[in-house]
Amino acid sequence: MTVKLADLEDYSTLIGRIYDASLHPDLWVGVLDQMCSAVDAKAASVHVYNPIAGKVGFFHEYGTDPVYTAMLMTTYAQMSPIGAAFLVADVDQPIGAFDFIDEQEFVESRFYKEWCAPQGYHDMLAAIIAKRSNEVGAVSATRGIERGCFGDAERRFIGLIAPHVRRSVSIGELLERHTLERETFTSLMNGLSAAVVLIDRSGRVVRMNAAADTMMSEGGVLSIRDGQIHTSDAEASKSIRDGMTGAHNAPQLLAMQGEGGANYVAALLLVEPSLGTYALIISRQGPETPAMGRALADAYGLTPREISVLMPMLQGKIIDEIADGLGIGLATAKTHLSRIFRKTDTARQADLVQKILRNLPPTNT
Repeated sequence: MTVKLADLEDYSTLIGRIYDASLHPDLWVGVLDQMCSAVDAKAASVHVYNPIAGKVGFFHEYGTDPVYTAMLMTTYAQMSPIGAAFLVADVDQPIGAFDFIDEQEFVESRFYKEWCAPQGYHDMLAAIIAKRSNEVGAVSATRGIERGCFGDAERRFIGLIAPHVRRSVSIGELLERHTLERETFTSLMNGLSAAVVLIDRSGRVVRMNAAADTMMSEGGVLSIRDGQIHTSDAEASKSIRDGMTGAHNAPQLLAMQGEGGANYVAALLLVEPSLGTYALIISRQGPETPAMGRALADAYGLTPREISVLMPMLQGKIIDEIADGLGIGLATAKTHLSRIFRKTDTARQADLVQKILRNLPPTNT
């Protein structure tokens, strides 16, 4: 099938609307409507989701049933073959429902019977727009069986607009964060679970929130000497100093390791250019994050389905709970687990979890 939105003027109009939506979120419905027309889809959505907390930070939809959307977020998301593919696919990469699962197997799945079929959905097409330490986001479209499956033209189209959607969503999130900072700075600072330290260009501490104060008192990561901020990671400390003396104002992301081997992620942002005030934001990086999926797949050669079994196991769930949550039989879950044991050279669940946590591969945040 040929994508309908082939005219250059129409395409330019759509891209313009995508960026306009970063300033006016109510425009997303029109953007998704136009996207559906372009790829002959029944419904579309754009979202950023925290699967660990079960919370949606950003969400807009067109042509969908809100009841089934809620069911997807609370129950069915982890059963979706595209959801499993999110763990290993690259940002902006188009993903089809049948890329990682046979069409007949998909039709016979609980996810298809209970969530897709009642809405008349058959095929899905998506592209990842966010893949962070604790969030994953996508722009997606769905089709009914009467329209057939998405083809190469539709995949190319999704691949073309995905970077623009990703940037628009990021701009909107940044603007929203800046608004929150201005309106509720003090309460926001102390309400954050991440440690936030405000420092001037010389490295001297101006202010810190409650989480940073706790991190200081516990030791092992942050400390203040002669009024200046220091970290336990020498390379990270140097990057922070270099970042504050550099000419650019772009946010910087740093990987840090505390005493005892704990992994942390830090961000350095210039928050007040006229005063040269920076914010250093530090949070601990846990193993149960979406970004870990790709790293574990690369490290041990695991498939998306094996990753979907392993990730909840790292959160302490037993195989019976995992099978129920994924909507698969216990025997199927155990088969995936046996393959994970073989690929990781382990024989027991406790040994598997211990090995993964001990040899956790690094990830990009």
